[in-house]
Amino acid sequence: MSGMRSFRHVGAWLSASLLVLGTSLAAAAPPALSDPSPSGLARGFEAERGRWQSHERMLQGYSAEGASVNLWRERGQLRKIELTALGERGRVLAEFYWRAGHLVSARERRMDYGRHLMEIPADQPTPMSVVQDDVIDYAGGLPRLWWRDGNPGQPRTAEARSRARELGRLADSLRRLGTLPPPAKGCEWQCGTDWDTGRCARFVCR
Repeated sequence: MSGMRSFRHVGAWLSASLLVLGTSLAAAAPPALSDPSPSGLARGFEAERGRWQSHERMLQGYSAEGASVNLWRERGQLRKIELTALGERGRVLAEFYWRAGHLVSARERRMDYGRHLMEIPADQPTPMSVVQDDVIDYAGGLPRLWWRDGNPGQPRTAEARSRARELGRLADSLRRLGTLPPPAKGCEWQCGTDWDTGRCARFVCR
């Protein structure tokens, strides 16, 4: 089955499955409230979310079953980007927080369905287990704090810096996607070049 056909099948229940996602992730608790963690920083942002305005872009070519990108702004200033990327055996949920035009926190969770998407009956909840959960706080574009699966890591290591660069490139790509107008009828935004480098230098509408 082609990716486009599968994406149309998935699109019908994307919103409902996101509700299931929130329930499924409850077992993967964020760091404790007392931690000076990126999730704690995110809670401060979320407390102001009622004042934000959102808009959505659909993105093809990033994942096998399509991706949804939601951008949140306050008085025109970017505050948050949410990415939901659907694959054939799992999905990626990423959240990026911005302050004064700078990326300050990122979280990426990778979920596994345990089987192929098309093997899951449409009337059953999508089973999901978190296989990787990275949370990074940034300072000057570098990782200030890093959590892997709820455990604090060393932000000065090569692995932490690599993950920070990877998530930073994705965040910047999605930010630029959000500046593009709604696509014309029958046209969908796709990356024209460079996803292999962890970023998209140019988006095209096909």
